[in-house]
Amino acid sequence: MIVTVFAAALGGILVLIVGRVLKRAKEPLDETAIAFGPFLCLSAWAVWLQGAAG
Repeated sequence: MIVTVFAAALGGILVLIVGRVLKRAKEPLDETAIAFGPFLCLSAWAVWLQGAAG
């Protein structure tokens, strides 16, 4: 469970950083919001697949 949340947080941070670099946005980070649910679902699926494979 903790691996899922950690992976989701890293995925969200990565998307935020890549989006900021590509857009070269000037707005502050505290005004930028992204949904956490999709990252949580994708990371849960990835962790579940990894567990099923190993």
